[in-house]
Amino acid sequence: MTEPATDISADIPPWSALAERERAGGTLVGGPGPGADPTSGNEDDRSGGPPRRGTSLLAAVAGGLGALVVVVALSSALGGSDPAPTTTTPVRAPLPATSPGDPAPVGTRVALGNGWTVVVLAFDPEPRPAVRNRDPDAPPLAEGQRHVLINLEMSYVDGPLAAQSPFDGVDLSVLDADGNVTTPADTPCTPDSSAFDMMNELDRGRAERGRICFGVDAELADSLVLVAAPSMTFGARPSYFALTAED
Repeated sequence: MTEPATDISADIPPWSALAERERAGGTLVGGPGPGADPTSGNEDDRSGGPPRRGTSLLAAVAGGLGALVVVVALSSALGGSDPAPTTTTPVRAPLPATSPGDPAPVGTRVALGNGWTVVVLAFDPEPRPAVRNRDPDAPPLAEGQRHVLINLEMSYVDGPLAAQSPFDGVDLSVLDADGNVTTPADTPCTPDSSAFDMMNELDRGRAERGRICFGVDAELADSLVLVAAPSMTFGARPSYFALTAED
């Protein structure tokens, strides 16, 4: 079972819109930004009256404007000229910067640049008693492979949505010294306890801890780094995390 979510306001990256609102005295999670008018919006919608643009159309007709003006106003009232709404936020460079040769040490939180942060809390290179297959009928690991277990925390500190799941926000994999990349889907295993729930939606400003496992080449298990990258984001830079076993 996944550990309960925890507040992580102290770990909000400084470029985050949430950090800017917090510095300006705004709220940490949700709510309008600094200087926003809480009464702004469609006043007619709040009072139960017709949309404002529809009212403008009636005024134009009543004023005796020409048919062309009426048609243009009607098109605007129906939203035909409005641009499509967007829920995309710019993806910034990760903070701090990492690389396969210079990964973030265990315990270092990295902001991925899309509103998510990741930190590796612990690494177990030989957790055989604590790992099982999600599918009882799945074949065992191939000869020469073994499971590894990663305890991590992921937090959703900023983004276009009020809540998002780790599955939708972050792609995870491990990279070994030979350049082999392994994803959770390649070896469908799960910890016996405290498994990380990738599908659990987190509100902005919240975090969740848990463990994930991978099946890797046993001879290369000591060379692994965890790779985390914004999901479905072209050109985003991945972040790298050292996987060092505790003494």
